[in-house]
Amino acid sequence: RGRDYIAWFAPDLPISEGPYKFSGLPGLILEVTDTHSNFHFQCTGIRKINPAKPIKLYDWPYIRTTRKDLNAFLIKMYNDPFGYFKSKGQTLQMIENGKEIDKSKDHWPYNPVETE
Repeated sequence: RGRDYIAWFAPDLPISEGPYKFSGLPGLILEVTDTHSNFHFQCTGIRKINPAKPIKLYDWPYIRTTRKDLNAFLIKMYNDPFGYFKSKGQTLQMIENGKEIDKSKDHWPYNPVETE
């Protein structure tokens, strides 16, 4: 949503899946990058897991919302994660080399995978 991507896939591996939400190509998607190089997904290995473990699905309660409201919530949480946790009655500590540090002022630009 809102970005253009380039994908590399392996037709010799007839699995129409890939990382994140990428799927539907005629082979396993091994690498995906957006055209501005903000996001890059890359397969670093393939191995058989034995025995196979079932995928666990959780039945957590949810709140019905709109994409617009969800994006507004995510921006608010991103811009002030300490305030978000505090509003939920939780505390958040950042510890580096055994000392508590204040990361509440650190800020990186909000750059979600989906822009729409």
